[in-house]
Amino acid sequence: MPDLSRARDRMVDVQIAKRGVRDSHVLDAMRQVPRETFVEPGFEEFAYEDGPLPIGEGQTISQPYVVALMIEAAEVRPGDRVLEVGAGSGYAAAVMSRIAERVYAIERHPSLGASAQERFSERDLRDLMERRLEWEN
Repeated sequence: MPDLSRARDRMVDVQIAKRGVRDSHVLDAMRQVPRETFVEPGFEEFAYEDGPLPIGEGQTISQPYVVALMIEAAEVRPGDRVLEVGAGSGYAAAVMSRIAERVYAIERHPSLGASAQERFSERDLRDLMERRLEWEN
């Protein structure tokens, strides 16, 4: 998979910070989590565009700005414990896990939950999450 870190930084600068998200925890977390890992195969090149993408089961991964705005509005802080219901691909849960002490994610679609769990078991993401994310289907 190509290195998309520059695209990720640009996404944060142009799509998120310039639109008013100011929480440094949120901006830093958005820079750390590789969104391309959470999209369907074949959509990686579109991961940092300003829009939602399909993830299966008729669901989408939310637009990056919306994810950042929701996390900022929820006032997620270091030390918090967070429950995410309807976690989909796990992207927002992954972002929140870079801020909160622990994130509990629940997904009603078994196939989406299984795919997310597989992502989190991959070495790179496992190290990124630092065992702060728990998943339930």
